[in-house]
Amino acid sequence: VRAALEADRSKARAAKKGIVNGPSNETSFASVTETDAGKEEDVSLRPESPGRRRREILEQVRKEDDDRRMEGLRKVVQRAQKKRDDEFYSAYKKLKEEEATFVSKVDTYLKNKDGAAKQRRRGLHAEWTECVFNKIQDQLLDRIDNMKETEIQAKRRELFQNYIDAASRKGGGLFLDIVIENEYDPFSWKKDTLRY
Repeated sequence: VRAALEADRSKARAAKKGIVNGPSNETSFASVTETDAGKEEDVSLRPESPGRRRREILEQVRKEDDDRRMEGLRKVVQRAQKKRDDEFYSAYKKLKEEEATFVSKVDTYLKNKDGAAKQRRRGLHAEWTECVFNKIQDQLLDRIDNMKETEIQAKRRELFQNYIDAASRKGGGLFLDIVIENEYDPFSWKKDTLRY
């Protein structure tokens, strides 16, 4: 294109000086056309203007430059799109991998946490059994071992008999939620309970 532009410039210089190289370089071979006045004239005899040829070449150069720019822009856009797609697929793949292992990781974590809580409860229970329950149980067993079975049965029979007597003295019945101590005390058994 640039070579054609240079050739046109040299032709234009030659046309200005009056040098004609021949019909193939300086004239166009167009058919006979009709002018506005209705006269026919042979356009092939008219020399082509150097400015017009130059404009056509410049327009062609601009068009080629625009095409190159557009192609460059298309490539830039394609690269950017490919980069975005690659980033998306990379993030999607990472998400899928995490999704596949996430449930198992959470399950393992929860099992470990549950196991640790059970172990802690077992340790607390063992400590409570040793430090609290066994001491109280030993004291109670010592007192019960000192009591005789006949003594316990006699006390129980006495409490039952007191209830029966109080119920028969009261004509309308005996209510345990209303306590009148001079008639019947339902809580008299508490003074004989074991304390540690």
